[in-house]
Amino acid sequence: MMNRSGIPIELGLRILVLLTIGFVVQYPLFPKQEWKSEVSVILRMEQQLFDLINTERKQAEKGSLQMDLHLRQIARSHSHKMAEMNELSHFFRDWPAPQQKLIESGLFFLDQAENVAVSTVDDSQGIHRKLIESITHRLNILNERFTHCGIGVVKAGNRFYVAQEFASFYSPNAEETIQVQIENMISDWFRRTQGKPLVIAPEFRLKARVLAHQSLLKVNYPIELDAERKVTVVRLVFPEIDPLFKEIEKTMPTLKYSAIAVSVVHGRNSEFSGGTYVVTLLFLD
Repeated sequence: MMNRSGIPIELGLRILVLLTIGFVVQYPLFPKQEWKSEVSVILRMEQQLFDLINTERKQAEKGSLQMDLHLRQIARSHSHKMAEMNELSHFFRDWPAPQQKLIESGLFFLDQAENVAVSTVDDSQGIHRKLIESITHRLNILNERFTHCGIGVVKAGNRFYVAQEFASFYSPNAEETIQVQIENMISDWFRRTQGKPLVIAPEFRLKARVLAHQSLLKVNYPIELDAERKVTVVRLVFPEIDPLFKEIEKTMPTLKYSAIAVSVVHGRNSEFSGGTYVVTLLFLD
């Protein structure tokens, strides 16, 4: 019996079987049980290394770290890269630096660090011991500013490549929300100390925003503020909210003014790659 191509069906089946056998020989599949065992070892090592970090931090009276899925993915990706290159390193050609990996993931952070290690045995205790005995790696593990961690382990041949990603994250507040909070804080202080309400000058907000963006981008294009009024410009750059508000509290009593305009922008630049707030305050006399 022939198929549509004119090849006898029996011959076609034999060719199919031979092709299938050839494919299996060329691309052997891991036995299911062996694959499960490998994955089990990797997951166990990742969890053990994470637990050892928190045990170390507890003994040093530092806060425990939270496991972060984004950092874990970054760590696993870097471990894969080290295995691919057969090299222990933080940096590879055409590969993002540790900090850049967080930026490309859209994460905002105050601090970050990366530990890397390699071992020929699945000995989490031994890997941790080597890291903790290294001053630089120990400082990363015990850094009290870090809040999150991700561990990635990859096995290549008889080697286990390990990456530990540390970071202190923050979720940016809405720019308008912070702007209103600053206006309210200055207005309340002005009313208490001057005995009269402070004027909010919305017509100056756009100019304040332009100046804030200039500060973020580190450029300086002159703009006309007001030819008839004295305007004092205060620019503040802080990645954290609390220090920002404390600095504003120190600035308020040092100037003479009857109206203000406030603008807040959030973003990154070369100095604050993890993200920062830029606030421009226009004090109008």
